[in-house]
Amino acid sequence: MDMATVYPYIDALNRPLWGWYITIYFFLAGVAVGSYFFTALLQLTVKPSPRRAWLGYILPFPLMAAGALLLILDLHTPDRFLRFYHLLFNPRDHVLQFKTSSVMSLGTWGISIFTALSALSFIYALLKWQGEKKGTSSPGMWQKLLVNLHEGSSRFAFLSLMIILAAFVGAYTGALLGATQWVVWAETPLLPLLFLISAGSTGLAALSLIHTASSDRVLLEGYERADTLLILLELLVLIVFVWALGPYATVFLTGLNAWILGLGVIALGLLLPLILRRWKQITVLVHILVLLGGFLLRYLIVIGAKHI
Repeated sequence: MDMATVYPYIDALNRPLWGWYITIYFFLAGVAVGSYFFTALLQLTVKPSPRRAWLGYILPFPLMAAGALLLILDLHTPDRFLRFYHLLFNPRDHVLQFKTSSVMSLGTWGISIFTALSALSFIYALLKWQGEKKGTSSPGMWQKLLVNLHEGSSRFAFLSLMIILAAFVGAYTGALLGATQWVVWAETPLLPLLFLISAGSTGLAALSLIHTASSDRVLLEGYERADTLLILLELLVLIVFVWALGPYATVFLTGLNAWILGLGVIALGLLLPLILRRWKQITVLVHILVLLGGFLLRYLIVIGAKHI
């Protein structure tokens, strides 16, 4: 099953009619996988991990669930949603199906598995939060299982899998656009990389907002240093991406799109956070600007790119 089967209002994959729902969905998914990636990486590599590192698991599952709701709304009818379900399950033969040749099949499986497993991390974080508020208590079987997945003997296998899935989903949204025949998206292979880097940057910004009230300055400063590197890398990849479009770059360099790219994405979302980061009193504003830039980037590429 290809994308045209699921989205019958795509004109032979030449002019996808995606709008606000998909733009917001891509943004939420990016923040979700970015925040999970760095939280899991922190727990996996830093010993002992910061006391409240688990707070980063609060975000991913709710954001992925909200994104799934937006996807359903974008499909307009239950029948089209069922076609997405059929990317996972063949109702005729009553078997699961997995097509390595289909970008949508790979992506649907990756997103589904990541969302389901991130729910376990979400519950784990809630239990940790509850434990902090009510004090220690005798853990039940499920609580022991969740703690084992994130802190115990199963930690390496589980968190490594989730890091791989998070990176895959972060790149998948760009790969999905590139798999269409719409010239701006298909002209360069850099979209998955650009979306992956942006997901990491916005995820770090979201984590920094969560931990702003924390007394762990070392954790916050680590997140901010990592985000600074990602912002610089994103700026570089964005410039190369626009340059690689050749004559099609005019879609981003003229009219309203030029303002969104120059003022919104580059100035407000990338350069200004780098400049303002030295003033700790406005650190919240810095993280909000990074998130704004990540959203505008997806708006520009998903919606703005169709104005050609």
